[in-house]
Amino acid sequence: MRITMEPVLNEYKVDIVFNGHVHAYERIAEMYNFVPTHGKTSYFVVGNGGTPEGLASSWDTQPAWSLYRQAKWGYGALNVVNSTHAHWWMYDDSDGKIMDQDWVVKPYPR
Repeated sequence: MRITMEPVLNEYKVDIVFNGHVHAYERIAEMYNFVPTHGKTSYFVVGNGGTPEGLASSWDTQPAWSLYRQAKWGYGALNVVNSTHAHWWMYDDSDGKIMDQDWVVKPYPR
């Protein structure tokens, strides 16, 4: 999917992609073609909201572009502050504590 979708996301200057599939959470660096590149799309895998299948039980070796990953139940919140800044939080469902957070800052105009 990356091979077909990434050029489209880049062409239309998509700032953030949220997706699921893996039953876990992962924050991925701004990147293009597996190269961390400032100003490109930010990716968040938010698959830890719940499933009868359970959480991911194993990970491959963590690549450099994977900035944070955790196989815990959780939920996220995104605060779009203005046209260039958004703040993301991922909360641990068991105690409500923040397990990850990040500012997504994009140049304007893109």
